[in-house]
Amino acid sequence: MRFAVDLAVKKHSCFACRATRLSRTETGDWSVHLWDGSRITGRKVWLAAGVIGTAQLILNSIDTLRGASFGDHAPYMAYASGLRRLLSARPGRHFNAYTLERIESSHCDVFASIYDMGSAELNLVMGSATNLIFPFLRGIRSPSLASMLQPVQIWTMRSFSRIALDTTGTRYSSHLDDASTDNGLCKTIAAISSLGGKIWHHNRTPGGLGFHYHDLHMTLDDGRKMPVNNLLQRWSDGHVLCSDASILPTIGLRPHTLTAMATARCFVKKRSEQ
Repeated sequence: MRFAVDLAVKKHSCFACRATRLSRTETGDWSVHLWDGSRITGRKVWLAAGVIGTAQLILNSIDTLRGASFGDHAPYMAYASGLRRLLSARPGRHFNAYTLERIESSHCDVFASIYDMGSAELNLVMGSATNLIFPFLRGIRSPSLASMLQPVQIWTMRSFSRIALDTTGTRYSSHLDDASTDNGLCKTIAAISSLGGKIWHHNRTPGGLGFHYHDLHMTLDDGRKMPVNNLLQRWSDGHVLCSDASILPTIGLRPHTLTAMATARCFVKKRSEQ
């Protein structure tokens, strides 16, 4: 992805400074305000700052908005034992050791990742256990004992959440979809058992910490919610557009990075030809 971005901007000027907001100039062009106080002016602005970054830029730019909301996929975190033999049998060592999928009628309704903490950087283990990381541990692999417990991250069709941001974009509240009788979770636990593992504990990831963000809506001053590009079309007459995962109304269980990239490419190409 980094190569694709570098190739796309190769013939354009790059500014190593964070954008803070957008505004219209007296001549009708658009200005991107940068963190250092400078501005970049152009006829059209493409936003691809990620769902949270895009929401923050828009909230900073349009005073009449009440806030924003977006979707997230808040998976389960399960902690298993009994899978060390399975992990040691694989040909290479990688933190993301195995992926489990359940396909029903050509549709993935369960997606799970089994992690090998013994193949992870020590900082990741420390961060998971204590919420602290240490720069001097960067690049150091965890001891093999870290693999005694095998974390399993489980995404199902019922493990989604909705996040609401306030007008500053800094405070949020979340709502988790009801997953009290999640059949996908039960099937994953059964699959882990069939591999010789035992899940000792599982819990739901809080809304907003699943990092599979999508479906950005902006909240208008009258309380209505509008998809991000519909709002930008109305506000800028089509001169400011979003092309990141914010515009995906739904996502599947597999990581949606390539879907977002393909959608953005088609969207930009179509708009550029108009």
